[in-house]
Amino acid sequence: MDAERERIRADEEHKRANKLQSEIDLVLKKNQEIEKLIPKIGKKAPRRWYSIIMIYVFIRMVRDAAISFRAAPKAIHIVFSQFDAVKNQRILTNKSIARWISQIGLYKVNSPKEQASDWALIIDNSVQISTKKLLVILGVRLSRLQGKPLNFEDVETLVMELHDSSNETTVYKALEQAQNKVGKIVMVCADDGPDLRACIKLFCKKKRCWSSFWYHS
Repeated sequence: MDAERERIRADEEHKRANKLQSEIDLVLKKNQEIEKLIPKIGKKAPRRWYSIIMIYVFIRMVRDAAISFRAAPKAIHIVFSQFDAVKNQRILTNKSIARWISQIGLYKVNSPKEQASDWALIIDNSVQISTKKLLVILGVRLSRLQGKPLNFEDVETLVMELHDSSNETTVYKALEQAQNKVGKIVMVCADDGPDLRACIKLFCKKKRCWSSFWYHS
């Protein structure tokens, strides 16, 4: 009986060892497949220290995965260290990522916008930077919503302006600037701030569009 038990235990240990080795071989094979898929990333982006794919990966991590500027380099280092093809790649700093994101934001503000007749504007004047207020106007095509919730990809940044003080003149000019970029405005949405309500009503009356205000509880 003891000999039979020893044989059964030995067989089970042998099976477990074979299973573990098979899993290790599978992981190694997958790593090799992934390394073949990873392009050689030695080619740098124009006027940059880093490659195009490196920049692309970091931007997607911050924008789409909501990873912080400081955590992104650590995360990419952990991933790249597992593959011989990229484990020695130079990893950028959080300051570089912040600069890239800022450059993308500047491009989004200044890039040509789609001309259409179904734009809605979202305007806010509450963000304060030092003694100044930041006026932001976002635009969204109503035809793209179709009953679904609003997300990042639906919104275009049309206007960003810093003002020492907000009044009807500055807000009205900003609304006209947004309209010139996109075409027909059908709705303007804002909170019930006193520096916005009268101006938006005047704008919508002249441009024949709807105004919508929400209230802070």
